[in-house]
Amino acid sequence: MERRIVAILAADVVGFSHMVEREETDTLLRQKTIMKSIVDPAIELHEGRIIKTTGDGFLAEFPSVFSAANCAIELQRSIQASQAENVEEKQFRYRMAVHIGDVVADEGDLFGDGVNVVSRLEAFAAPGGIVVSDVARKLLQKQLPVRFVSEGKKQLKNISEPVRIYHISLGDTGEVHETVEPSGKPMKRITIAGYVGGLGPLLLGMWFTVSNYVNRPTASDLSAGRPSIVVMPFKDTGSIQGQDYFADGLTHDITTDLSQLPELFVMSRTSAYSYQSASAGPRQISQELGVRYILSGNVRKVEETIRINLTLVDGTTGGEVWAERFDGAAEDILSFQDRIVDRVVSSLPLELDVQQIARSEIGGTKNPLAFDAYLQALDLYGDGTVESFANAVPYLEVATKLDPDYGRALALLASIYFEAWQNYWHVEFGYESEVERRFLKKAAEETLESARENPTALAFLVTAKIMRVDGKIDEMILQAVNALEVEPNSADALYTRALARLLNGETHAALTDIEKAIVTNRIHPAYFLTLKGGILFSLGRYEEAASVLEIARMREPSSRDALMFNVATLSVLGRSIEAEMREVRRLGERIHIYKTRWRFKNDGDWDRLADALRAAGVPESYL
Repeated sequence: MERRIVAILAADVVGFSHMVEREETDTLLRQKTIMKSIVDPAIELHEGRIIKTTGDGFLAEFPSVFSAANCAIELQRSIQASQAENVEEKQFRYRMAVHIGDVVADEGDLFGDGVNVVSRLEAFAAPGGIVVSDVARKLLQKQLPVRFVSEGKKQLKNISEPVRIYHISLGDTGEVHETVEPSGKPMKRITIAGYVGGLGPLLLGMWFTVSNYVNRPTASDLSAGRPSIVVMPFKDTGSIQGQDYFADGLTHDITTDLSQLPELFVMSRTSAYSYQSASAGPRQISQELGVRYILSGNVRKVEETIRINLTLVDGTTGGEVWAERFDGAAEDILSFQDRIVDRVVSSLPLELDVQQIARSEIGGTKNPLAFDAYLQALDLYGDGTVESFANAVPYLEVATKLDPDYGRALALLASIYFEAWQNYWHVEFGYESEVERRFLKKAAEETLESARENPTALAFLVTAKIMRVDGKIDEMILQAVNALEVEPNSADALYTRALARLLNGETHAALTDIEKAIVTNRIHPAYFLTLKGGILFSLGRYEEAASVLEIARMREPSSRDALMFNVATLSVLGRSIEAEMREVRRLGERIHIYKTRWRFKNDGDWDRLADALRAAGVPESYL
């Protein structure tokens, strides 16, 4: 046996078992044709080899992660182009994953952690899409002309440490150009005869698409004549070790400042960060996100000195509106931030009075040390792990001690306490038993009392979550409305109001809100799609619900809500639910669990869901 580091590509066909069940011979023949005419030649041209096939998929190893990723991109394009004439239900759509890791080679086969990781990663890819691990992305980001869209850290089955994953987003041209290996050696490429440029951004487009009904809002629709802007992630250009949190935190806070102006449409932070590792130009960003203005820059913080270089660009022309540099002591950062916001606002076609401009400072601080502590906590919070949450608390305690009225810090602290309560992280936060876990929720509620003295959207949203848990749906709606009053561009606030409206029986209004949330946050989390699927189910639009929930489950296979709404939807449509019911039984799901989680105000809304689950065979209770 030999141990080595290899790049691995994993792939399988979405819904293959269902296709075989429907048309066995035809499906198997077409799969065999794709493997022989497209997959095998592509892998050979990229100097890879197939390790094993799995009926509907395969594992292949390559001499470099660059070869593996290029092969995956070309395979997706080729497979898509080869099926242009097939009806949708007969089209093969592969999910693919690329990883580089440690393996053990034995008699032509590979085993070990590297194989296990890539096999688990593949399930997170969208149909027709590609995901890569963080270690692969770091090697690829300077070599591939693509954008990497972060999906955060995921806990993979039987893998001890969470893995950060990224979706690969292709550019908006369908042309295939010769690519050069990092060594400078030209690579062989597959020529795709008849590939239509209109297929364009294939992977990102498929990932963003959640339904095909007309009149879906766009970012331009939402801006409704308002100036629109995205704040791109500020780049750190040499801060000393341990201070690289500063650039991300400053980006976050300036985005929040601008989002609090109702006269301005601001694209979400998540969407902006999807371009962090890309070399996309302003016109491409403007077109893809549907915004006109782009604020970008870099930050360098070394001990007590700071330098910020910023540029505002009109994305429709690519022309620079202004460029400015801010130099000074670290203690000047808050005045710099105010000047940056004022500079942006004064450059746009906005007419704001003093009070309107003051909105952008809601929940902020004038204490630079408190601000710095808050930014460090924000950086930890973004990791999303129990350890990072626990480590963020001391920074927020410092921030709120330095400034007891610091609304953003108090809201973030309350959010951490509530999420720790919700996720049963009580032991890591110093509470030994589940009985003591209630103190985390109490800590969140007490912190919110202070946070609401200088309210932020986050404070209202955490309060809304607590109201949902307590069954106070009317109050939940009010808190979501309050959040939108403070931060009109908040996708999370739109999502929360959509959820509250669904539970309250305002289903059409809920659909409007979730569609706006999805457009405002183009790189939206999977639970946005789960909620949209649930709303469409409640409206009786079952075909659309099934399409949306399929994507939600692909992106977040562990989501129980997506599973149960999917079971209900497929049951109503009379489709096969055998695989889904196996998962329901494995998880021990029961209908009564969902009656406490989905507290519909109207009995009819609950009965529609419960009846569909009963028809599918979901048990009523544990009794």
